[in-house]
Amino acid sequence: REGVTIANKEPVPAWIDNLTGFNGVIAAISRGLIHTVRLNSRYALDLVPVDHLVNLTLAAAMSTAVGVKTSEDIMVYHCSSSEHPFKFQDLFKILVKATSRNPFNRMYWYPFIIYTRNPRAAAILDFLLHYIPCVLVDGALMVVGSKRK
Repeated sequence: REGVTIANKEPVPAWIDNLTGFNGVIAAISRGLIHTVRLNSRYALDLVPVDHLVNLTLAAAMSTAVGVKTSEDIMVYHCSSSEHPFKFQDLFKILVKATSRNPFNRMYWYPFIIYTRNPRAAAILDFLLHYIPCVLVDGALMVVGSKRK
């Protein structure tokens, strides 16, 4: 089963309707909440944009309504990115570009991503880019008397 994820073009680039699974990671990176990922950026993803699947479903419905005469005529459709797979690095470049053109209402930091396969480097980057900024923001919110998040 392929992962169904953000829209490519329709209704707008980078559109999603929920934050479960990989979509949550994509949304967090787009808003500037996640900056480090421990993986090989050249790994391929089998992700299919939701608008491609919707278009395929509509085309299949039209084809079925017009051309099916018997049960043997029923076609099986398959949609996959395996012929032209996304690589993590390509997906995140597209994501940052789309987010720059269509930014979220609430951005926390400029979206960027650093890949590492080394567990120690990942822990250090996590500490520097995730933990310390959170502590600083919480401290500033405490000083001004605002509610911490």
